[in-house]
Amino acid sequence: MARAVSPWVPNQHGAWAMLLLPIIMGMGLGICTLVNDSSSAGAVIMGVARSVVLLIAWVVAYFAFFAWGLWVKIPPSRNGQSSERKQKAFVATATYCAITLVAALITVVLRPSLLLWAPVFAIVMGVALWEVVRKRPRSLLSGIATVVASVLMVPVADHTIRGSINGIAWWWALMLGIYFTGTIIYVKTMIRERNNPRYLTFSVGYHAVFVLISLVFAVLASCGVVTGFSPYTGLWWTVGTWLLVVAAAISLFRSWAVPHSAHNGGKWTPKRVGKTEQLVTLGVGIALVL
Repeated sequence: MARAVSPWVPNQHGAWAMLLLPIIMGMGLGICTLVNDSSSAGAVIMGVARSVVLLIAWVVAYFAFFAWGLWVKIPPSRNGQSSERKQKAFVATATYCAITLVAALITVVLRPSLLLWAPVFAIVMGVALWEVVRKRPRSLLSGIATVVASVLMVPVADHTIRGSINGIAWWWALMLGIYFTGTIIYVKTMIRERNNPRYLTFSVGYHAVFVLISLVFAVLASCGVVTGFSPYTGLWWTVGTWLLVVAAAISLFRSWAVPHSAHNGGKWTPKRVGKTEQLVTLGVGIALVL
């Protein structure tokens, strides 16, 4: 671990899109549904207020998870006492956990039925935390666990705002989950598995399946076989399904092209990989919203 890493500020460049996009999409869906249902201004304001507190709890919880991961990773000093870096990581973890707890309690008070989600997140985050304890914070299992937690924030945000869940939220969560899992696999081919040709083949194959799923869905949507998976109908709905195919195809292309570029001398730092991936993520998000 580099000395410059601060426990107060996460340095995982590619994590921000996965952290924020699902919950923002869920918030947008819930608020727009309230407005379209001709809900009172007070109901809309309360929905927005609940979602903002949820957003604070979610983001700060990620900060706490990052700081705790550093605390676990930093070994104690040889004399048995905590090193200064480990103490700083502990303070950051404790601070962020306290803020998360307060924000989460406020959210539950405003929407008590959110407690139904507690067992689900306890299991999912328990897996991620256990992988950190086992010194495997970058394992595929840990990545999938964090993906599941992240995409579940789509229906959680909708539930927080309205007290119920739109079926669209589940569809968005599913497709985001498929995409983000592919992103984790792809990033591994650039860093930890960059010299593993079998892993690269697995990554390309996974993304090909994503394209196939998107293509089949777009064809069915264009034929009118499936409906109700978007806030829109008609032309916008059809355009959105085919945009998802385009986004999936781009993700397939980059899963092959970027690792080959890096293998042939291309400069692909983790920071560059994370930032370029945000563009693909934005495309997937726009396609789903349409």
